[in-house]
Parts: sequence; C-alpha cells; structure tokens
Amino acid sequence: MNRLTILFVLFCLLAGCEKTVYTSSELWKSLVNETDRDLFYVVHTTERSDSAFADSHDSIGFYFEKHKTIITTFLGGYIRDIDHIFSLEEELYNLTDTCSFFHQGPWVIGDWRDTLYQENIFRSYDGNFLNEKNSETLVVTDTLFSIMQKDSTMLEKFGEYYNKK
Repeated sequence: MNRLTILFVLFCLLAGCEKTVYTSSELWKSLVNETDRDLFYVVHTTERSDSAFADSHDSIGFYFEKHKTIITTFLGGYIRDIDHIFSLEEELYNLTDTCSFFHQGPWVIGDWRDTLYQENIFRSYDGNFLNEKNSETLVVTDTLFSIMQKDSTMLEKFGEYYNKK
C-alpha cells in the first residue's frame, strides 16, 4: 500500500511540473516555370504573404518559418498551442497572355480547375509534430494555362512590366 501511495504522489508531483518546449514550422514554396511565358506568383500563408516574378523557364522560391515556445507538463500532456504554416491562397498570373488563376488553399477543391492545379503541386513533409518542415513545388506547364481566365485588371496591376515590353 505504501508503494502505491508513493507512486501516486510522485506521479501527481511530476504531472504538475512544467517544461518549456520549442516548436518550429517551416514551409518552402517554389514555382518551376516550364513554359515560354512570364509569370507572377503570389502566396498568402498563415504567417505572411510573398510574391515574385518568374521568367520563362525559371524557378522561384519562398521560405516561411515560425518559431514558438510553449509550456507543457513534464509528462508531456496535451499540446494544443502549436502554430503550423500553410497556404491560405495562391495567385498565379500569366503576364504574357494577361490571364490569372486564384486558388483557395490546399483543402478547397471547388471544381476541375482546382483539381488540375492541385495535381501540379508536389509536396514533401519532414520532421515531427513539434518541428515540421514542409515543401510544396508548383510545376507550371502549358496544361495549367487551360484553367486561367482573362484578367483585364492585370494591365493596371503590372503596369511597370507592360510598359517595359
């Protein structure tokens, strides 16, 4: 009986102790342009937004990271305070043909255009729940242009680009 009481008291003491846990979330987003067209790529994530031009047969990439310190019980406990980075929205502009496509995150599949877009994203995951490293590469081929729609606002948005041409 004494052993059981001692183990119970020891368990309660350890369960009440806290420890600091460091978490990290990394996301590499890249675009590989396998076409003869100039593109502009915008990525909105839970952390921030970024954008860049991709010339024909060029590649671009973005790196998003978040580090956080959380407090958990010594025995582990339930960790619910971890921030993961993921895409909220992506915008792809075909500057050569003034067409665009907007995609609402990886979990929204609206129609055949979203499905085709998702099929051109190659993903890899590494790490663990506390320290994750994700990579997503959008490979743009001529096939992807079938989902794009004419966008007359691009002449205003990218006036500097079109004035140079």
